[in-house]
Amino acid sequence: MEDLLNSPLPAAVLGNLVYPFKYLRTNIMLGRILKPFEIYDGTFVKIPSFWDNFTYVRNRQPFYTLWEGFTPTVVADFTQLATYSLAGVIFFKRKFQKREHYRLTESNQLALEECFLMIISNVVSHPIRNVAWRTMAQLTRPDCSIYGYDILSGLKHIIEVEGLFALFKGVLPMVLYDIIRIGVTRCVFEFALEFTPYYRRLREKKTRSREETRKMRQFQCTFIIFVRCLLHPLSVLSLMMTLNNSDVASELSFKSSIECLRHLYSSRALYRGAVSWLPWYSKL
Repeated sequence: MEDLLNSPLPAAVLGNLVYPFKYLRTNIMLGRILKPFEIYDGTFVKIPSFWDNFTYVRNRQPFYTLWEGFTPTVVADFTQLATYSLAGVIFFKRKFQKREHYRLTESNQLALEECFLMIISNVVSHPIRNVAWRTMAQLTRPDCSIYGYDILSGLKHIIEVEGLFALFKGVLPMVLYDIIRIGVTRCVFEFALEFTPYYRRLREKKTRSREETRKMRQFQCTFIIFVRCLLHPLSVLSLMMTLNNSDVASELSFKSSIECLRHLYSSRALYRGAVSWLPWYSKL
């Protein structure tokens, strides 16, 4: 049963059980306004939370709208997981297994392997993820309904309108995200071990009990989550460059990733969508 759940397809489906959150978060990261902002005392503006946007969209559109793009997203995740496992078998003689991100903190060799596998899996799955993101971005574009569950039609449309290389727009920031994430996580983890003798002893042990392994994984995953949050701007950059000059995001017209990054910095939007669970307030 455990092997079944760790296989690519169930992992891809289970990983998208909260798909409506991912769906709305993608639009928020693009800078789309779902629920109108509320102004208080003429000084502060309330930025809606995920729940505010969820309620607003649900009351105005059919509930199934929140699941548009689910199929290409699952297929993209499945492709990424399967490519990761297959590349691990071919290049590093690993057994088929789920992605275990905590392993990258164990040694420099495993960190380099993780970096290589993540780059390959992201590049291979990016064209399908391109279709998935475009399907999500159609939420605020009622005049555009080109993309959907028919992934092949979406890929064909992108190639015909924007060219073959458009399938891989935005892949460079994603690759940089993986390289920096893995490198920083490894360095921060090694630095943290200097101040945590208990976990340093755990890592040096050749054999660990199940409880010790669980504690070590929790400790490792803490740094992985921290670094992911720190590098959120690269996720926003990758999304925006993927949809740059596309029919679902005509407002995006950047000549390069650097120009897009400067725009995000000047508009204070680098962490847009990072804390979308709670509402927050900003000065006008």
